[in-house]
Amino acid sequence: MRTSLAGIWPEGVVFAAVIFASTAANCPSFREFFSKCKKDSPSFDGCLVNQLNRVKHCYSHGDTSLGIPSFDPIRYGDAIGEPVTTTMRYGNLFDCKLILPNLTEWAWSNSTYTKVKTDFKRKMVQIYQTVPLKHVKSDVIGSGEILGVPFFHRKGEAVLDMSK
Repeated sequence: MRTSLAGIWPEGVVFAAVIFASTAANCPSFREFFSKCKKDSPSFDGCLVNQLNRVKHCYSHGDTSLGIPSFDPIRYGDAIGEPVTTTMRYGNLFDCKLILPNLTEWAWSNSTYTKVKTDFKRKMVQIYQTVPLKHVKSDVIGSGEILGVPFFHRKGEAVLDMSK
């Protein structure tokens, strides 16, 4: 007796599994994409733009050979090893702290990279992109003080959808 996957699972699940497997198979090492870009070439930044646009379909798979985990979605707390934290101060008058312990961002694979500016002396890379829709989600912990007196401490969840 012969059984097909379609007889066990709905067609949509089988189709999604086939697409996932074929996409993963088309994701060589990121090194293969970026080795084409030569650091000392005047066209290095343009090469990076082209290769970023070619490799973006592989973001959800990462590159295990280079130790790069999946980054679509990217979980910033996991990626940098600590929660995303920002502090706003105005002298001794005002102090506000915002912690995003599990900030997650989706849509890197849907972006179009438009410009890269590198400055190796300053150890800086700027990447410009357009994204039709970006989804960001995190728990939020906020606290603040005025003149050293606590005036709020709140916890909640933030969901942000941004579109062109």
